[in-house]
Amino acid sequence: MLELRPDVPWNKGKAVQFLLENLQKRWAPGEAPEIVPIYIGDDLTDEDAFQVLQETGQGFGVLVTRKKRDFTHALYTLRDPAEVRAPRHAMSATASDTRART
Repeated sequence: MLELRPDVPWNKGKAVQFLLENLQKRWAPGEAPEIVPIYIGDDLTDEDAFQVLQETGQGFGVLVTRKKRDFTHALYTLRDPAEVRAPRHAMSATASDTRART
């Protein structure tokens, strides 16, 4: 598999960060509804977004893959895209055993 990234200072993590910051600006402090972003991705380029969610503590990432990964910033993993279609099942997914331990 070959992952290509453009030679610009932008990635999916920066896009998620931009969206979170702009959502927070819409409301006065203390008036914003609780927003819990869920980012679902299936390739290495999604790791930037998973990392932003992990580092900010806002929402969580869901990695969809059948292949074993040595590491991911996603909090959950699903084996098949069909599992994503069942929100209740996706929410009860087991925590990823490939997440870094701190």
